[in-house]
Amino acid sequence: MVLKNVQRWIALGALLVIVVPFLAAMPIGALTETVKGVGTHLGGFDVFRHNLTLGLVMVVSGWLTFGIAPIGIGAVGSISTGYAVGAYVHGLGWQQTFALLPHMFPEMLSFILFAFVGMQSAAIGTSFALQKTPLRITNSYVLTVNAALFGAVLLVCAAGLLEATVLI
Repeated sequence: MVLKNVQRWIALGALLVIVVPFLAAMPIGALTETVKGVGTHLGGFDVFRHNLTLGLVMVVSGWLTFGIAPIGIGAVGSISTGYAVGAYVHGLGWQQTFALLPHMFPEMLSFILFAFVGMQSAAIGTSFALQKTPLRITNSYVLTVNAALFGAVLLVCAAGLLEATVLI
């Protein structure tokens, strides 16, 4: 039962670590930066590779730091994304900024899932090592983590495909 409550708190924490800094950084980016529409040289595969690498770093660093590093990585990424969106709105206006946003939603959801997987994996490993949770219950949590990881990879694929369609 302890692991079930931990899982709920981890899911809520992963969501808050990504969403709150993003929303806080958006007005700062709008007030301090101006972006001109110069386009991007990155294609959908480049975005996919970058996001997948960052996501896997979040997962592995979660194992190595007992779930602490994904919080920092997620928060920093969220702050920089929110700052950039604010700058785009200020420089390009809402209409062109909305053309950039469709790939951001699956991307941010994937980072929430990657952070969840990194933190949950650390909780599962620690709980099992301390023999606080029986093996049969641990197996069900491992399946949950694998499903979240699979969902995160699918969302990264969707973000890459959507990014390939952006023409600004």
